[in-house]
Amino acid sequence: MKIMNMRHLAVTALAVASFSFIATGCGGNAKSGDAAKADSAAVDSVNDAVKAAKQAEPKQSEAAKKLGLKPLATSPSGEYTYYLDKKNLAFYIDNPAAGKLDKIDFVEKYELININPGEITDYSVRKDKVVFIIFNGGNTSEMEGYYGAYFSMKDNKMHDITFTPAMKFNKDKSVLEVFEPTSPYPYPEGKDVTYDLDKL
Repeated sequence: MKIMNMRHLAVTALAVASFSFIATGCGGNAKSGDAAKADSAAVDSVNDAVKAAKQAEPKQSEAAKKLGLKPLATSPSGEYTYYLDKKNLAFYIDNPAAGKLDKIDFVEKYELININPGEITDYSVRKDKVVFIIFNGGNTSEMEGYYGAYFSMKDNKMHDITFTPAMKFNKDKSVLEVFEPTSPYPYPEGKDVTYDLDKL
């Protein structure tokens, strides 16, 4: 969608440049300074739009292409591309220029997931971070729960949020809503807590 918007911008800017040319006459007369500036600005706008559209296309290393996964996000700098393998509980950091592909294994990071396979139940891409809800697959109710964690594109590291028996995103996935128990299992008492994902 972002690339299509950029292409639309490029076409619009080109139309502006054409209109400016027609409006100032095409009989060989020299254009006024204002008309020339307008044409130049329109051409610059087209070039910027084309450049932005190219930058929006995620780059991939050969190792990343072999994964067969669709890019999940691209760092603001465009240096890194990220992939999520929900089935195998893994998150990949791709540096195409260096040809380097790193893997964050959720099973290794969150040891309790080893009880059962577990799963990534949901995620949210927010500007410079990817937020995950990870079910640990606990084989007893007392051990069962959800990890809230986020990957920061600023430092290319995973950060913990919380571990609770209940967790979900709000409708637009901008807030993490969790139930934090204040009593032992079966958690008869607790409180609802929210985390603004843009302020993590």
